[in-house]
Amino acid sequence: MHFDIVFAFAWVDLGASQNMIILLGCSARWIGNHGFSIGIDDVQPKEILINKKDETISEGYRECDKHIEAFNKGKLELLAGCDAAQTLETRITGVLNGLRDTAGKVSISFS
Repeated sequence: MHFDIVFAFAWVDLGASQNMIILLGCSARWIGNHGFSIGIDDVQPKEILINKKDETISEGYRECDKHIEAFNKGKLELLAGCDAAQTLETRITGVLNGLRDTAGKVSISFS
């Protein structure tokens, strides 16, 4: 019996998702048996990355807090065609999207 026929029968009997789980388990076992392993140090971020990420996120949250404070005081400069709540939502969304992009760039630069 050919190996591909085994997978064809398993595909019909078990379905795609169950077959992917089985294949993942076999692959992990095979690479482990051949001397390859991933240790916890390989997947843990370095201390400098953690600190830079925390700093970047704190800056973004401070900027969001400034927008919220301006909204609460009625001093938020409105965007064209938006009321205060819509302006606040747009500005905070923009800050958080930028924050996500910046955090991703920081992660890539320290990896």
